[in-house]
Amino acid sequence: MHTITLLFSDVDIPGDTNGFALAHHLAENYPWIEIVIGSGHLRPKADDLPEKATFVSKPFNAQMIYGDRAVMALLYR
Repeated sequence: MHTITLLFSDVDIPGDTNGFALAHHLAENYPWIEIVIGSGHLRPKADDLPEKATFVSKPFNAQMIYGDRAVMALLYR
């Protein structure tokens, strides 16, 4: 069995929700999943993301993600 340990999502996702709401849902219902949310046009307001979530601004590339200490700490827990 595989266990999901990290969600990396954009704020804009298909359907009636968004990445901020998805992050809150995961934090409340699946607290073991680490959360990284990205966007190129929205910046989170104070309560948009749960405390445990990390936000990354676009544009980004793999090198920038691997250089982000907060994201790397999540990946290698």
